[in-house]
Amino acid sequence: MTSSLSLYPNITELNRAMTIRLSRKYRTDGFTLIELLVVLAILVAISAIGVQMVSGVDEKADDSLVRTEMLRVAEAVKKFRKDTGYWPKTGLFECLDTDTACKSPANFTQFYTDPSVVLSAAYEWRGPYLNGSTEGGVDIGQGCLDDGTACDPFHGTVLSDIPAVADPFTVGPDGNYMVWYSFATGDEVNRGRPYLLFTIGNPTGMTTCYVPCLVSFGPDGEYDNGGGDDIILNF
Repeated sequence: MTSSLSLYPNITELNRAMTIRLSRKYRTDGFTLIELLVVLAILVAISAIGVQMVSGVDEKADDSLVRTEMLRVAEAVKKFRKDTGYWPKTGLFECLDTDTACKSPANFTQFYTDPSVVLSAAYEWRGPYLNGSTEGGVDIGQGCLDDGTACDPFHGTVLSDIPAVADPFTVGPDGNYMVWYSFATGDEVNRGRPYLLFTIGNPTGMTTCYVPCLVSFGPDGEYDNGGGDDIILNF
C-alpha cells in the first residue's frame, strides 16, 4: 500500500493537499463567510427596494385621498354659498377685525356652527356642512390671515383649538404649532396639516389661487405659499 508520504514527497505538498481536501469538505457542509455576506447584502437590498415600493404606494394613496377630501370640502363651501348667498367669511359672515381666530384660513367654524346671521327669506344656513366629529381643533400661528397676506402659519401667537379639517399627510406637530385635539375627547391626536381656505383678497405671491381656493400643505407638511409640493384647488 502506498503511503501518503510517498505520494507527497515533501511536507509542504502534503499540507497543501490536506488544506484542499479540508476546504472541499467544508464547502460541501455549508457556506463560506464570503457567501454568507453576499447573501446578506442581497437580502438587505431586496428589503430596501420593498420599503421604497411600499412607501411609494402610501404616498400615491395619500395623494389620491387628499384630492378626494379637497373636493369634499369644496362641495361644502359651494353648498354654504348656495344656502346663504355668501362665501364663508364674506358679506354678512365676515369676521370682525378683532377676531383673529375667525380670520385664520384654517378656521372652519362657520361650517359647523350656525353663525346666527339674519338672511333674506330666500337664504338660510342649513349646516353643518362638515362632520366636525371626524375633524378636530388645531393650534396654528396667527401669522396667517384669511386673505393670504404674508401667510406663515408656523409663526405668531398660537391660536388654540381652531376648528379645522386635516389633510392625510401625517407629519406631526412643529413645536407649539400644528397640535391637534379631538372634538370628541379633547385628547391630543396625530393628524396632518389643516387645509387653508381663502375666500377674500388675493393671497400674496400665490399666483395659482383664484379665490375662493383651498390649499393643502402637501406631503412635506410645509406651507410654501402655494409653491413647492402644496396642492391647490380652485372652485
